[in-house]
This record gives sequence, structure tokens and C-alpha cells, in this order.
Amino acid sequence: MLQLQRRIAACILATVLLPTVAVQAATYYVATTGNDSNNGTSENTPFATPRKGIEILQAGDTVLIKNGTYNITNYIWLTRGGSASAPIKIMAYPGHVPVLNFLDTTDNRKYYRLLLQRTPGHNLPIGYVTVEGLTFTNGVNAIRWYNCDHCTIRRNRIVAPYGSGILGTGGLDNLIDRNVIENAGDTSDHGLYLTGSRYVITNNLIYGSEKYGIQLNGTANPNDTRNYAGPEFAKTENVIITNNVVAYNRTAAAIVIWGPWVNNARIENNIFYQNGLDAGTFNGINWVACCSTGVQIRNNISYATEPRSTVFMSSRPTENVHYTQSGNMVNTVDPGFVNAPAIMPALPNFKLKERSSAIDQGLLPERSPGLPLATTRIDFNGTTRPQGRAYDIGAYEYSAGNDSESPAAPILQVR
Repeated sequence: MLQLQRRIAACILATVLLPTVAVQAATYYVATTGNDSNNGTSENTPFATPRKGIEILQAGDTVLIKNGTYNITNYIWLTRGGSASAPIKIMAYPGHVPVLNFLDTTDNRKYYRLLLQRTPGHNLPIGYVTVEGLTFTNGVNAIRWYNCDHCTIRRNRIVAPYGSGILGTGGLDNLIDRNVIENAGDTSDHGLYLTGSRYVITNNLIYGSEKYGIQLNGTANPNDTRNYAGPEFAKTENVIITNNVVAYNRTAAAIVIWGPWVNNARIENNIFYQNGLDAGTFNGINWVACCSTGVQIRNNISYATEPRSTVFMSSRPTENVHYTQSGNMVNTVDPGFVNAPAIMPALPNFKLKERSSAIDQGLLPERSPGLPLATTRIDFNGTTRPQGRAYDIGAYEYSAGNDSESPAAPILQVR
């Protein structure tokens, strides 16, 4: 027996002393000229479809998608996450603007989207995934996830999804930055619909949604382990919404705080513009299934003209009990966009004109602790903040002589 124990110990020691073999991260390419039978690891041998490039990704891998329109007749499902040291990246090839067009010619379009979901079990976390620089058209959502943590959704354009543009069930420490979401929802859907804690939602342009631009869903049971990876994934607490423009929502307010677990949200430096056509709606913020606590509402501009709602916020919550507010400008003066009349034009432009009421009226980072400075110190187009004494309110920092562009998602540059 002693001899056997010594042999087992020797085997264990030898195993420990074996050199660690590093997993080699791969970069894959997708192009309209490719073929899914290729290996995808070279620009000369790309895959033909985003599905092929995305669904094989492992921790540390990147897929770069080149120019072109990719017609997709089902969902794309990423079933594995990355890690802090080996994130997964789904990105446009530098300088390219690929379009993922989810064809909706059948009743199955309710499934068409990019799905981030661990398997087996949607209640397991899937983390450290970046989706950047893509254009999504049609489908039910552009991006749908279950229990995503430390994920980054940046510089994408989402056009006319049948449902919510981004639908996140369960989340933790996610960043949603510099996206365009336009004309989301057919009957009752939103630009963003989110459950989860510690989101940072910044520099986005969300306009033309059927219902709310941003819904924070705080109604989930924090003890629901069948659907959520933990209480922090179920509660929608400590969310920061800053420097966004939410405009032209057809039937509802810019933001809805829904339920008792949207505690300690911070809503600051945003512009809410021409939202809410239905009776009893609001231009800025609605509260439903009231009420969360600790919500800070600071330095926002809310502006609308009839027949849109001119009321900034629901009267359900009690100030200094459920929320505090300061520095908000409500229907005092038009924010002064380059091209945003009362009725939404085909190509709205939410950059600020000279002498806009939004210039230098935002909170500086030292008055907004917890924000990731690398994110908040640049605007939608990459202009450094501040250009003046303080941050400008909205997604754009005013810069003289640079106010003629429509809000296309910024093109990725070579890094």
C-alpha cells in the first residue's frame, strides 16, 4: 500500500510540474467573398457568414466582419463567454460597416437576433463579450442576452427591430456606449429593455421607439434562480444613465423606472426630446409599480411641444423619499440640435448648435463618482470632454465647425 501511495504522489507531482500550455486565442474573419468551409483564420480564407464566425468563438477569440450586407434567416447563438484576461470580441473589421440583416419573411422572425446565452441553462452567466461596430436591421431584437456580465455593446447601429433593440434579461457590470437605436418596436417595445445591476448607459442616440427609449425592469424576484445567475443579476440597481439623447418615442416617455428594485439609479446629463403622444404619458421619466429609492436625477434637459407630452416626470414617486433632483431644465428652451424639428425627420442630427442650452451645463466626473472616465470623457463621435468649462448635456460635446453629420454609428478605426 505504501508503494502504491508513493507512486500516486509521484504522478501528482509530475502533473503539477508539467509546463502549462497556453490556449492560443484566434482571430477569425468574415467576408461576403468567403466560404464557411474555409478555416476563417486569414483575410485570404474568410468565412462567408457571421453565424459561422460567431458560433465557434472560444474565450480570447475575436471575429472581424468586413463590409457587406449579410442576410440572416435565423438567430445567431453565442453559447460561451470569455474572461477578464480572455474576452470574446465580435467586431466590425477596422474601417468597415457590415450590416446584419435579419430577414423577417416568416413568422419565425421572433427568434431572429444575436443571442448571448450559456448552454446548458440560460440562468448561468455568460461574461466578457464585446459587440462593436455592427449594423443590425430587422429581426425581433438586434441583441438578446441572458445573464450577461462585464459585456460591452459599443458603436453599433440598430435599425427597425420588431421588438426592443437590445433586450437584456439579467446583467451585471455591462457597458452600453455610443450606439444608435432607431425606430424600435412594433406595438409595445423599447430601445433598451434591461434587468440587472451596475449598467453604465452612455452616449447613445435612441429615437423613434414605439414605447420607452430605456426601460429599467426592477420587478424580477431576486431569489429566482431558475432565470437569474444571482440576486445582483435580477435586481436592476446602481444603474448609471448619462449623456444620452432619447427622442421621438411614439407613445411613451424617454425612460421608465419599473418596479421596486431600481434603487440608486443615476440619471444625469441626458436630453429627453419630443416624447410621448399618448394621454397620460411623459416626456422624460415615468415610474410604474412604484417605487424604487435613492434615484438621482440631475442636470437633464427635458423639452417637448404639443401634441407631445410637456410633462417631465410622473407624480407617483415622492421627492426626497424615492428620488432627488437638481439642475434639470424642463421646457425652458429648445436644446438647439442641428436638425431635430418637432416632427422626426428622416435623418435627425442631435449635434448641438452654437449657443445651445446644453453647452457646459452637465456634471463633471468628480461630481459623478463611479463613472468609467475613459468612457465618459469622450462623446458619441470621440470628441474629448469637456471642450469648455463643463460637460455638455447630451451625447455630443459641442465643437465649433463640426456639426454637420447625421448620427450614423462611428466607424471603427485601426487601433
